[in-house]
Amino acid sequence: MRSVSIVLMGIVMLPALAGAQCTTKTDASAVQKSVKLAASCNYKKLLKGPAITCKTSPAPACSGTLVGDAIALAWGANNPPAAAVNRSVLRDQISCQKQISKGVVDFVAKKLKYLVQGLSPADAALKARRSIDKIPSKCLVIVTKDVSGVVLPDVGPQLDAAVPPIPPLPARPVDTTTLPDALVTLLETWVDRVAAAATQHRPHPHRRPALRHHRPDTLEGRCHASHAHGAERYRRQGRLVQE
Repeated sequence: MRSVSIVLMGIVMLPALAGAQCTTKTDASAVQKSVKLAASCNYKKLLKGPAITCKTSPAPACSGTLVGDAIALAWGANNPPAAAVNRSVLRDQISCQKQISKGVVDFVAKKLKYLVQGLSPADAALKARRSIDKIPSKCLVIVTKDVSGVVLPDVGPQLDAAVPPIPPLPARPVDTTTLPDALVTLLETWVDRVAAAATQHRPHPHRRPALRHHRPDTLEGRCHASHAHGAERYRRQGRLVQE
């Protein structure tokens, strides 16, 4: 039931569509740079405090709200962190938050890149989710509130079932069983919408055009076979055949 709730919440909270989708390598690279810098900035502020300044890069117009929505999903209430946290006490929680962020960033950047390169949505998602699949080993932690008031780890409200917020709920462990697939379910929908134009009517790079085959049990097939047989007979006799 929890996984169903996560999916339904994600469908309702889809990112705004851009006027034109991202279809070029330049678009994909710009999205990658923007989302990586945004995530890096949140991580620095989590360790050093909100006063720190960061380098940023605007997302391309074609991506709509994809970058902002992805970062909000990965960091939840810590987008940006309100204060620096105690690294020694919350070391494991910090590691978990960092891996969630890396998983989201890698999935968005890599899946879009693979779609632009011509991979199918399913193949692109499979290759792009590798960092997300490492979350379970990094997130065997209890959601914890730092003395500063920052809660770690935290994610967007779409995934509250997998990463219970405190308060109002008591401290609970991260649900590492449902979190990876829940992230992928949301993110692949968002990325696919942004890259929709790149995946429409694209021939497979190694697929030859389909040839027309004539069935021998039809009138068209018998005429085609007869013409081919006659042409071969004339060639053997050394005559020129007018096609």
